Amino acid sequence: MRRRTVTSRLAALVLAAALGGGLAGCAPAPDVSESAATGLQSSVQLVAQHAAAGDPAAAVAALDSLQSQLDAAVASGDVSGDRSEVIQAKIDAVRADLQQQVADAEAAAAAKAEADAAAAEAQRIVDEQAEAQRLADEKAARENSGPGKGPKKDEKPGKD
Repeated sequence: MRRRTVTSRLAALVLAAALGGGLAGCAPAPDVSESAATGLQSSVQLVAQHAAAGDPAAAVAALDSLQSQLDAAVASGDVSGDRSEVIQAKIDAVRADLQQQVADAEAAAAAKAEADAAAAEAQRIVDEQAEAQRLADEKAARENSGPGKGPKKDEKPGKD
């Protein structure tokens, strides 16, 4: 479910960048230059690929790169202030989703590690108890055997 949310937001981001680049020839002053739109779209696709592959950490890293590209494009005038606000809002929404995915993955990994540690401790206790029982059995066997132990030759076992 969460992956679908990220994917839909990425699609909206791709659309926002595409519309900016696609309208460049129709408007007197384009919101996004063609070169900026192409670069942003490539970065958005990389974010989407990582998110779709279930690798939110890599998607966040790709999103950081996209953020740097957007900042540079705004500074150079290749993306207008209005268009950058729209794209920035999409980036922020995607970042929030991806950060939640990273947090969820970390929590799941911590829970698994805790469960594994508990299972290992339980196995250690079982093994320790088995070893203690083995040693007790060996001791009892030694105490019940040897000179003067057990039934005498003249006696039958179980008779007094």
